[in-house]
Amino acid sequence: MSSCVCFGVWLLLVFGGSVVETKTPLYIAGLFPLSPGGWIENYGNQSLISVSMAIDLINNRSDILPDHDLVLVYNDSKASSGHALNALFHHLYTPPTKIALVGELLSSVTVQLAQVTGLWKFIEMAYASSLITLSDRHLFPYFFRTIASSAEINLVQLAIMQQYGWTKVAIIYETNALHAGVSSNLQALCEQRNMSVLASESFTHDPSDAVQRLKQKDVRIIVGNFYENTARKVFCEAYKHNLFGASYVWFLVGYYTPDWQHRVDPGVIDCTPQQILVASEGYLTATWSMNGREGKVTITGRTPQEFRNDMAAILGHVIDLNGQDVAANAHDAVWAIALGLNASIPDIAPRTLEQYSYGDQEMADIFKANIEHVEFDGVSGPVSFSPVGDRIGVFLVEQNRDGFERVIGTVQRDKSIHWLFPLANIWRNNDGEPPSDHDKTRIIRVYQGVPTLEVMIIGILATAGVLLAISFLIFNVAYRNIRVIKMSSPRMNNLIVIGIIIAYLSAVLFGLDYDRMSDVTRKYICTARLWTITIAFTLAFGGMFTKMWRVYTIVIYKKTQRKVIKDIQLFAIIAAFLIIDLIILILREIIDSYYIIEESTRKPQTAEDIRHDVVFVDFHKNCVSTRETVWLTMLMVIKLFVMIFGALLAWQTRNVNVPALNDSYHVGLSIYNVAICCAVAVPLSIFKVGNLAVAYGLVASFMLLCATTTLCLLFFPKALAVRRGLNSVGPDHRIKNISSTIETSSTRNETARLKARMPVTSA
Repeated sequence: MSSCVCFGVWLLLVFGGSVVETKTPLYIAGLFPLSPGGWIENYGNQSLISVSMAIDLINNRSDILPDHDLVLVYNDSKASSGHALNALFHHLYTPPTKIALVGELLSSVTVQLAQVTGLWKFIEMAYASSLITLSDRHLFPYFFRTIASSAEINLVQLAIMQQYGWTKVAIIYETNALHAGVSSNLQALCEQRNMSVLASESFTHDPSDAVQRLKQKDVRIIVGNFYENTARKVFCEAYKHNLFGASYVWFLVGYYTPDWQHRVDPGVIDCTPQQILVASEGYLTATWSMNGREGKVTITGRTPQEFRNDMAAILGHVIDLNGQDVAANAHDAVWAIALGLNASIPDIAPRTLEQYSYGDQEMADIFKANIEHVEFDGVSGPVSFSPVGDRIGVFLVEQNRDGFERVIGTVQRDKSIHWLFPLANIWRNNDGEPPSDHDKTRIIRVYQGVPTLEVMIIGILATAGVLLAISFLIFNVAYRNIRVIKMSSPRMNNLIVIGIIIAYLSAVLFGLDYDRMSDVTRKYICTARLWTITIAFTLAFGGMFTKMWRVYTIVIYKKTQRKVIKDIQLFAIIAAFLIIDLIILILREIIDSYYIIEESTRKPQTAEDIRHDVVFVDFHKNCVSTRETVWLTMLMVIKLFVMIFGALLAWQTRNVNVPALNDSYHVGLSIYNVAICCAVAVPLSIFKVGNLAVAYGLVASFMLLCATTTLCLLFFPKALAVRRGLNSVGPDHRIKNISSTIETSSTRNETARLKARMPVTSA
């Protein structure tokens, strides 16, 4: 209410106290949106006040229109084209004749008015309408504006792009006259400068598809032309598609209200204000400098700051230097008209200004020509006009920082840029460097092999295992004639030890994997892995299996009591298994040998990676063959059969432990041990594990554990028995059949008969 009273007092002072009887009045029509509410009404009221203030100052000048008084006749346009046109025609058909029109605020209204004023040869001066179409001199021959065209913003954006070497750009815009025109103009300017427009996406209501297409085209420099409420939708989609961050630069229009990211309607946008803040961080705006920034006195007799202070006293709020208030532009619009009319006085002589009438092209052309040459320092900054009536203005470059737009530079009328912050501060989120207009991501390939230290540790443990195995082998040979060793089939034990030694070697071979290894060497190593692990299993587990089979055959089936199973028969079984292995391995090598493939995995980018434009790709070279699954299945089916059968035999003979059968109990435990280790290690070696180092560590550890445990189970009891001078590796238990219990006397007789039929061998 107080501002309205102040405004009324101001109008009384202007129109009541500045009338000079000896001067001829020149009437200026005014159209201002005074009643729509919100920011439009606020800007409309401040425009009316500043225009009235300018008229009062001009009327008190003796060097500008000395024989005339400017008189403002205004109407409320209600921010409506219909109401504005009605008010304009009221001005045109109602005396007195107006010599010029000031208004309107909105481009959508102004473009309708300017078509009429052009036909009536009537000068129109707008102060906030930036629509590109208004630069068309054929459609709007007598139109001027004290705000630069939106096309000038395009030139400012291009100047920034050229300074940073950005030649690839994308455009996304809302399909309305204002934004479509700006975007079309920008695309044409880019083509003139040999800049590539990678994408030009439009949308009416939902920007999701347009943003998705931008992401698919991998654009980095994006110009967005859309209203504030639409901007929230766009950046919600940008957040979803990760189209933001230090690698991207968004250019937006510069007339959004403060904290626009926070006004989110959950029913319309499924993003939080925080997500929109994150997605919009760092965007740039090129916007009009609506207020003079110099401290010098202007044509009004005051500095721009003094003008803002006067306006603040009337409005009741401060006009921000970097804000988008239109008061200064509206004020300078009247000065531009007055200076143009003043310069026209000698050109129209002997006619006078008050003799102008609507449709008078001669006088209108003179007014137009003189206004085009007007140049002065106004409260909005330096004022001059292009040949098409656009203000040649100063622009601000703003950057969104933590949700607030900060002025980081100014662009002068010659499009030279003066940065107010050092480069490192402007691009603080990108290590002080401007982003690139294309994907400069460096792909750093990291070989995902087994760490050398891990291979060395496994190698040391495997070497220790080999030494232990050799020690047991020497022990087995040296004491082969001692009864406790002789009764345990030392030649079969030697075969088991040899198989375990090969298994230790295989554990090391599985870790020999580094990036500089040649493909030929890698193929040899892969082949050696398959051969060694296959042969190791056949020898070691085959030896244990056949020994357990002999125990089972002798003990369980009474029909074999008169049958002697010699070591040569066990060797024959193992040889059969080995021949089957060799046939499969040789055939595979001949008809389906290994070849090398490279497998790679792109690691997710961290925030640090994005800042440095780095992507880490883990890669690994692997040996494969066309029918690899077939060959492995053939080998594994045989091994699985032997292992399951061996485990069953061990279970069936779990209670057998007599001197005649010597180490059958520990052989059974060894079979269980191998079965458990294989159940864990085989799946790990077949199925892909993300971390090769972990996979190798687990597989190799189980292999070493299995081999070492088997050695200890088979030979430690024998070594202890030899040291103690015993003839067996365990206590003299009774034989327990699965189905019945044999008396003690019968057991002794059975044992005697078994001893007579057991082959006594030596190494």
